[in-house]
Amino acid sequence: MSEQGEYNKINSDLALYEEVLTTYDNDLFRHCYRVLGCFYDAEEVTQETFLKVYQNLYKFNEIKQVKPWLFRIATNLCIDKMRKKKPLAILDQAIKGSEYATRLDQVEGQALNPEESVITNERDEQIWDYIKALPPKYRSVILLRYFQEFSINEISITLNIPVGTVKTRIYRGKEVLKKKFVNGKTLV
Repeated sequence: MSEQGEYNKINSDLALYEEVLTTYDNDLFRHCYRVLGCFYDAEEVTQETFLKVYQNLYKFNEIKQVKPWLFRIATNLCIDKMRKKKPLAILDQAIKGSEYATRLDQVEGQALNPEESVITNERDEQIWDYIKALPPKYRSVILLRYFQEFSINEISITLNIPVGTVKTRIYRGKEVLKKKFVNGKTLV
């Protein structure tokens, strides 16, 4: 390849990387945050994911869809992080200067009055506690399906498991959550 050809290839790779970064940064962070439950760990895994994407851009021509590839890398890094960090710390990290706000709140923030905000936060915390208590194999498919709105096929590609396994894990994860809602405290 000529020097000019290499230069054009590098520039196109950098443009692709920049597009992937700007398009998926917030979604990927939210996914990592939901899987890990910790602001700082989610930030770290998000950065590691984009570093791996940058290092493997040359393989991108073989990959047809960016989003499943990107989320597969992130999910694998989240699982690695959880394995290394036992017991799993499930604490929302507050933003400096704010007792309750997190980066997730900033990304998804809605204007509520204080009473609605407290009720919503308590209900959300309870739901997240139930989701975080799920075994990782159920938690990952539930998060990808209902929070990232992945299709069954995208989840299959992302996690590298058969479609039937994805469907089974979603069903079983929902069953576990239903039992927790029935047996647990009532939602606010």
